[in-house]
Amino acid sequence: MDDTLGKLREEIDEIDNALVDLFGRRQETVLKIGKYKKDNNIPVVASNREQEVIDRLKARTDDRFKDDIDDLYKTIFDLSKRLQNKEK
Repeated sequence: MDDTLGKLREEIDEIDNALVDLFGRRQETVLKIGKYKKDNNIPVVASNREQEVIDRLKARTDDRFKDDIDDLYKTIFDLSKRLQNKEK
């Protein structure tokens, strides 16, 4: 295998490992938010908050990837809501 490709794949592996760690950390925080919402009778879904997050992240993203932020975070939000609902 080409040494350059191997090094790039190692870089992707490092990034993927960091993403998994950060996703786990995010989901743990989601559980805390879900508990708070449950304890305070607040609905799980906060569409306005979701859009605020997407807008904020798109503003700091390279133009080539802005559409991907929508898809990525809609999936993340769906997973977060599913986790919060599962913990009820």
